[in-house]
Amino acid sequence: MKKIWLKGDYRVIDRIRENDRTVLGELYIRYERMVERFIIKWGGQKEDAQDALQEAVITLWQKVCSNEFELKSQIGTYILGVAKNKWRSQRRVSNRFDRDADFEKHESAELNPMELYIEEESHHEVTDALKKISEQCRRLLLMFYFEGRSMHDIAALLNLSSPDVAKARKYQCKKELQKIMDYKLEGERF
Repeated sequence: MKKIWLKGDYRVIDRIRENDRTVLGELYIRYERMVERFIIKWGGQKEDAQDALQEAVITLWQKVCSNEFELKSQIGTYILGVAKNKWRSQRRVSNRFDRDADFEKHESAELNPMELYIEEESHHEVTDALKKISEQCRRLLLMFYFEGRSMHDIAALLNLSSPDVAKARKYQCKKELQKIMDYKLEGERF
């Protein structure tokens, strides 16, 4: 029997199997803050968090498409686990820090179940907000965050005049998405 809190996660898995690439952007936005908090807490930068999250989402996509993935817990738990492992590995390789024992010691201080639940609940708001932004914004965010395309490539693919215009448009798209989400949250408070 499927657990109620996994119902939305099963739909995400179905969408990946259907090759619905829009789910990539949704996953990125859904888990961006959670992964960023962890990476920054352990000495990383925002860019490190973006790399770890991108790798985690791609790993999820590949595992689902190759039928190697079985949903046993929330997708957020899986994504955070992959991101944590990537960060640990990167830190070991770069010798930034040799205190893996500290990672284990503070493991329970990361996200408690309530925080993870709140992150999961935001998925619906993100999905709704993504539906309300322009098609060009959805495509741009997907190309940048999940396909790893350069601003030069994005400008060419979206018929924008230059990489600087693409970069400015990406900023505007993120702000547009955030504004829709903030507006929705304000409406729920009253």
